[in-house]
Amino acid sequence: MEDLELFIYPPAFLGAIGGVKKVARSEIREKVGEIVKASRELRENLRDKIKTIGKSSKSFSCIGIDSTWTSPHLELLYGDCALILYGCLGSEIREVRAEPVVYTGDDFSSFVWKRSIELERELATEILEKVDTDLLIFDGNIFPFPMVYAREWGEWVSVADKMRSLISLAEKKGVSLVGVVKRARSRYLSYVLGREAPTNDKLLASIILENGEYVSLGRFGDFLPDYLKIVHKDKGEDYIRRFKERCKELPLDEVELVFYKTKKPTQYDSATKVEILDLSRVGADEIVKALAGMSTDTGFPVVIDWIDEIVRNEHRVLAFLRDLLEKELMNTCSNEEKEIIIKLCGFMNPQKSPFRF
Repeated sequence: MEDLELFIYPPAFLGAIGGVKKVARSEIREKVGEIVKASRELRENLRDKIKTIGKSSKSFSCIGIDSTWTSPHLELLYGDCALILYGCLGSEIREVRAEPVVYTGDDFSSFVWKRSIELERELATEILEKVDTDLLIFDGNIFPFPMVYAREWGEWVSVADKMRSLISLAEKKGVSLVGVVKRARSRYLSYVLGREAPTNDKLLASIILENGEYVSLGRFGDFLPDYLKIVHKDKGEDYIRRFKERCKELPLDEVELVFYKTKKPTQYDSATKVEILDLSRVGADEIVKALAGMSTDTGFPVVIDWIDEIVRNEHRVLAFLRDLLEKELMNTCSNEEKEIIIKLCGFMNPQKSPFRF
């Protein structure tokens, strides 16, 4: 029996099984009690703010915007290479674009993420110049929050400039911005508890909200300073100072944070976290009603589901791009330089090459 078990479950996998059981019985099991207690407190503290999702009095047109990049990316001897795909989708527009990037620095993930944000905002501005809509819905935060607390503002200037152009145009055209935050690992509900929450906002909101309910924590300018004092303690004042400085550059403080659960059942009965910058002045309540009304069984607005499918890609395309990069370089180099090109375009880790013998 033991031999059969080892055949079916290799030693490493057996070790993983034991590890998972240990985590479940100790670390997570201990947290469950804290989560139950915190959920009851939150429901009580927010009872006057939790509202029922009604039918929107306005019909909203919307455009979804998303981006992704090939993962894993190519690690060449010269640097890291990836393909960023970004696009938009609405009733009158559907477009997908691509930008190959090569990076020779140390933090490729940060670089490609920032570049994808820039491309999304550039595209959003371009869209507003030629298409009328009520809502621009981003897959992710309206403002990438690392920029809020960044010690060095200079590294975010390019993103900030593109955000400023987008907001200026959106305000002129009466278009509100929405950010659908899928990976909601924040703990802003600590502000409501008065202490650090035992788990993330999405899990807690999923527990305290019933189907067809939503709750607004207000604008970031109203609660973020108190939240920072609770969660970051010694660094809180420094973060608050940076936040206030950033608010002079961009309307970060005017973004409203909302959690909702649609009336229809969703996968895992989870709540949806959204950020709303109501530049149209139609009211966050109306926007939430519209978002909930167009949400699917994922809990996200259908346009976000669709655009996510459109920009998905497979990393196999990178092998083709590597070959193309090598070919173009070879066409412009001398015979002596061609030897360098072959090395330059080689894989940092040869195990990742699809052309191994």
